[in-house]
Amino acid sequence: MVWHNNYNSLRGRPGGVRTISSQSGGNLLSLGQINALNANINGSNAFIRRRVGQGQALQALPSVELVHSVLSCGVPSSNMLPGHGYQSQNDSRMHVVSRAAKTNMDDIRTFTTIKRNDNQGKFSNAGKKTKQHRHKPRRRQNAEPMSVDLNRIDFLNASAKMLQDVYSALCYEERLDDALFVIKQSIRAGRDDALQMFKHYEFLRCAARKRSVHHGMRFIQLFPRKHVDARTYNMLISVCAEAGDVRAALRSADMLKAAGLKLDTILYTNLIKVCAAASNADLAFEIFKEMKSSGVKIEKHVFATMVSACGAQIASLSHEADRRDQLVLLERAFELVESMGSIGIRPDAAVWNALISVAGRAGKLQRAFDVLDQMISQSEKPNSRTYVALIDACAKTGDQDLALRVYKRAMMEGHADELVIYSAAVNACVKSRGGSDVEGAMDIFADMQRNGVYPDSALYGALMMAAGRAGNLDLTLDLHEEMLRDGLEPCTGTESALITVFVQNNKLEEAEKIYQRMIEAGAKPHKHALNALINCEAKAMRFGNVISLVRDMISFGLQPDAFTFTAVLNACQHSNESGLALDVYRVMRMRNIRVDEVHALLLLKICYSELRKSWDSAASDGAKKIYTSSGICQSREKSELLSVLIPPGKDFLPRDSTTDTPWQSHACQIYRDALSAGVKPSLTLLNAAMMCLKVPLYAARGFGTNTDLAAQTLQLHAGLSPQSISDGPEVQRKIGLESVYHVQALSFMEDAIVGGNLPPFTVDSTEVYDLREYPPAVAEVYALLLLQASQRQVVDGRRYLKNVVKFIVPPFDRKKVFLPSCEMNEEARFRQELAERYEKIVADSPQLPPELRLLFPENENSSQQQPLRERNKEATGLGVAAVLRRLRIGAKESGSAGVITVDPKDIARWAKIVQKEVEKRSASALALQKPYGQRLTKLNPSLLQKSQATIRMAN
Repeated sequence: MVWHNNYNSLRGRPGGVRTISSQSGGNLLSLGQINALNANINGSNAFIRRRVGQGQALQALPSVELVHSVLSCGVPSSNMLPGHGYQSQNDSRMHVVSRAAKTNMDDIRTFTTIKRNDNQGKFSNAGKKTKQHRHKPRRRQNAEPMSVDLNRIDFLNASAKMLQDVYSALCYEERLDDALFVIKQSIRAGRDDALQMFKHYEFLRCAARKRSVHHGMRFIQLFPRKHVDARTYNMLISVCAEAGDVRAALRSADMLKAAGLKLDTILYTNLIKVCAAASNADLAFEIFKEMKSSGVKIEKHVFATMVSACGAQIASLSHEADRRDQLVLLERAFELVESMGSIGIRPDAAVWNALISVAGRAGKLQRAFDVLDQMISQSEKPNSRTYVALIDACAKTGDQDLALRVYKRAMMEGHADELVIYSAAVNACVKSRGGSDVEGAMDIFADMQRNGVYPDSALYGALMMAAGRAGNLDLTLDLHEEMLRDGLEPCTGTESALITVFVQNNKLEEAEKIYQRMIEAGAKPHKHALNALINCEAKAMRFGNVISLVRDMISFGLQPDAFTFTAVLNACQHSNESGLALDVYRVMRMRNIRVDEVHALLLLKICYSELRKSWDSAASDGAKKIYTSSGICQSREKSELLSVLIPPGKDFLPRDSTTDTPWQSHACQIYRDALSAGVKPSLTLLNAAMMCLKVPLYAARGFGTNTDLAAQTLQLHAGLSPQSISDGPEVQRKIGLESVYHVQALSFMEDAIVGGNLPPFTVDSTEVYDLREYPPAVAEVYALLLLQASQRQVVDGRRYLKNVVKFIVPPFDRKKVFLPSCEMNEEARFRQELAERYEKIVADSPQLPPELRLLFPENENSSQQQPLRERNKEATGLGVAAVLRRLRIGAKESGSAGVITVDPKDIARWAKIVQKEVEKRSASALALQKPYGQRLTKLNPSLLQKSQATIRMAN
């Protein structure tokens, strides 16, 4: 079919009629007929607007006879209703039809789909040829489900046609086990005539839709080899591609070779597609290398598939530490395209589109547009997929303005009838760097309606996501109702979008109803919707629901990812299940999920909460506070949660809850794990780690009865239980810097300075140290590190300090220096810092779905955030002043001005006092000396003699 635009009738109108000339002898409308048709249609639209404005229902529409006459000429009826959208005064959205006129328009829409009996195709509602997608095989209308008793079929005497019909019906109804039963019985009966009539694609396409590799493998193993050729193995590999099962695909290739067949271009391409589905570009390059060495002809689509495999693996590498791997894959994709010229293959549009997509996924927007320029320079015209790839590249970087410019360019280039263009543009509005732009998304929706393109359920889902993220819940529900009125069935994407929107707007009950509706219908929500729902249940302190959702996720075949574990750890933190959080963290490491900054912040917060409990208990002379769990979490539920999270075939031993947990050691290990995973320590993460390494005042003064690790070691050597002396040791007073912070905190601070996260300093310099932007614990340890360097210069270097040390801090009240930090709403401060850091991680990860921002939504009461930030800033000055007071270093504090000045003589005096105390302690005869100035234990002489005797006997 050849289409022509009638620009005279289209000029100045939102829509118009297109004439059609059919090469098979169709009629061509004259210009006069077109003008008359447009006048009739405009009259119809005016009539609709008048009746809708009056609130009346439409009983009849003019020019229905004209619709019949035009249909007889072969003109698509969808082009006969141009500009049929209207804009109400109370609703800024463009509607396809009015709600009152829905019944009458349904009657007209029956004429808009033209089924043709010849091979010339069919017309769609949008006035263009529809692209054929893979759907379920069509059966005859009003076909009833198969109700034949398979055990009563006489496979020996039944006709081959009847067996084929039974097999085809079972495949259509996705009863794959019963279809395998029919194949098996036919083989046993020796019915080769029926087996020859069985269509392999009916079974294997059904297996591909269900992503059932097991059934596909069973089909190949069961079917006689004489009825199987390379095409059957090709379809089996396609099943593996849908499931992303690389191992099964390679096994299928081995089975093909064992059958005496050879891999051809199509089979190699499908193997590479499996690697792309599994995000394994390295294996794809190995297969590509084998393909070249085997002498198989390499065509253009092979290179397009290889580039797509690189893009798939780039999209899967979302961690900061994987940035180098992303850039390496990007260069390998460009080298592939450059190598096409050496073998005489000219890249086509599919190759260029795949390369643009790879550049966009790698965050290299400029290179994506460079590929477009190179594509045009080689006389390759961009198509709709080219513009979609460019819009997606802009959306991943959050550049909505540039995405809309590309969208308008696509409209000018004649792609106004492509639904994928509108979907990509709406998605760019959802992922805008400045937040969801619902107005821009609705403008694109109006453009689509004016151009006569009908939306699908996925586009409605994107519009609902845009409205929901903008906080417009009413518009979200209206869009959902309009989708149902348009005869579109809600898909998994739209239902998942609704769950996410309800979670964001704190409508947990509505989100649960949609989830239950999907479960009853046999649908599986998207992973991001489940993660958001799990996190919302965690904040509601419904730990049992969290466990149920995690169990459902595993049963759906969805593997928990980093965001799933973030939600589960958040549930543990809300439910006050600190020990369970450590076990969940161990399971996460067992699954080889990298630790990100949010994981580390949650776990460090849990460690700090437990440390505060022990500090409060020891400070109150052993009178422990009673901390009850916020949610119902029995030991059975804990075991159930761990059992569903543990990967199959792995052994896991939960933590013993009866023993004391070294929370400070766990905090250090968690921080080290985050650094080794490639996390660049931010000030928030560094502050959380420093808070766990504080030394409480009672421990610095020598009070407390915590068990000493060295004493436990001697007990074990003596053959005693660790509880034998747990009540007896005296804790020695700490001296110097270690009376304020653990020495490991100073080590972490040095690493942060060397890594460039904090500015370096010079001892005895005239510079002023500005600590106003530092969190409290970071500012305190930074000041301690400066004092430590000054102490070494005085003691070891025997040099005098000449310059005054001056700290600039936020203004503070000197009377609050030693007030408890819990009065500063520390929990709210931590939640705010965690939410802000999570938003930064999402912003730095453009390939991240925007729905995952909902794990830590903004505080509803935004009016309290500013005073909270002011108190946090005041805490920095209070902390630095408190550190200097605890060290007994004289300092001039100007709280109102935010200046703390330390005289060099006071620093030298303090350094000498500490040195004398260290020398005095070193000269004492001690049974055991521990590094880093930790607690020293005086053992009972009889116990010490017994342990020494045991050691001599062992030697």
